[in-house]
Amino acid sequence: MRSTDQKTGVLLVNLGTPDAPSTGAVRNYLREFLMDPRVLDINPIGRWFLVNIIIAIFRSPKSARAYEKIWTKRGSPLLTSGQNLTQKLQDQLGEDFVVTLGMRYGNPSIGKALESLQEEDLKHLIAIPLGLAVARIGVTHFTRPEIFDAIVPSYLGWPRLWTLSS
Repeated sequence: MRSTDQKTGVLLVNLGTPDAPSTGAVRNYLREFLMDPRVLDINPIGRWFLVNIIIAIFRSPKSARAYEKIWTKRGSPLLTSGQNLTQKLQDQLGEDFVVTLGMRYGNPSIGKALESLQEEDLKHLIAIPLGLAVARIGVTHFTRPEIFDAIVPSYLGWPRLWTLSS
């Protein structure tokens, strides 16, 4: 395939959301999110104890009830709005682009989004942060370690990566 026929990948990155408004799903999400040393920067043993013995156990039921109040038939508002944006951006950009959504924590994960993008013959990859939390902290903080962890071992021919930040 000629390079002029190659597409540009657009990875929309958001912080994440639980898979369901249930105590178990929220507990899993909180553990994934809070066990990241970039989120909770304390001693690893202290972080494990705080997250797994205190926060995940006691906060999950209350957070699940809060999620139930905002959950829609299509799922998490953060996820469904991200899916809507992905489709609208894809429609606007056209066939020369492949737009996908990845969550730093939860699903669809950045790793899964990158797997779908690897199936395309991309010349470039653009990572765009969504939401205030991702934009303020910076797309590099939340995406680059995940992107490199996901692609370097499996795909050495990845295209140039561009990240946008506020």
